[in-house]
Amino acid sequence: MIDAAFGGFWVVAMRFNLLPSLVLITMLSMDDIGAGGLALFWRGLIAHAAGAVVGAGVLGLHVAPTSDMFNIVTCLPMLVLYPIALGQATYEMSQKLAQRTRELEYLNQHDGLTGLFSRFYWEACLARTFDECLASGRPACLIMLDLDHFKQINDTHGHLAGDLVLQKFAGTLRESLRSEDIIGRYGGEEFGVILPGVNADQAEPIIDRLLARLRAQTSLDREMPPGCTASAGIVAFSAGFPNPDAWLQQADHALYQAKRLGRDRLVVC
Repeated sequence: MIDAAFGGFWVVAMRFNLLPSLVLITMLSMDDIGAGGLALFWRGLIAHAAGAVVGAGVLGLHVAPTSDMFNIVTCLPMLVLYPIALGQATYEMSQKLAQRTRELEYLNQHDGLTGLFSRFYWEACLARTFDECLASGRPACLIMLDLDHFKQINDTHGHLAGDLVLQKFAGTLRESLRSEDIIGRYGGEEFGVILPGVNADQAEPIIDRLLARLRAQTSLDREMPPGCTASAGIVAFSAGFPNPDAWLQQADHALYQAKRLGRDRLVVC
């Protein structure tokens, strides 16, 4: 607003010389719109008028609108350079906005502790996989996994140790599965895995090896609390499921069966 008021003052000081006055007011108005939209633009016009009134009171009101060649030539650098500078500033802002959008999208899609997909995004992937399997008849398996006695790990070794176990297990999942497999942290110590193009007979040895790897990691990795194991339930896609929630419910049921049977095991439903 101070810039806008001084702009009105300088228009009077230049005796309303048409070209430089128009250049000055136009560029100040561009600043106002860029900073605050039309609301700031209208406030800027009021500030221009106020500055002009002050200028007329101090300098008197003289009108000489004709622009000579000197006025035209001296306005050319501003007419050329200012739009270029404004365009560059706009480009840099758009790049920062795009980067921030990518960061927010990543945070929305990924769990902050493990780096796996968040529950919200993983469930969206599950729904998409369900629709693809239903349309194409392609097989897929859904696996729910849960770390055994995780509350005991937190109570005995502390929450930092519990966080480390979650991170290590997330790393084990990534290393043990394919790049196209969809891994998410469902909540707490529970994880979900979608294996596209895999039937139950193929999925069972994959998850068996995963659980065995976790047992071996517990005994070899000194940072891991002793006896850290996981239980898992596998359910293959079936066109009989009315929706993805029914598929997920069956996988949860298989996981709870593994828990009831003594943990550290796999149940195929």
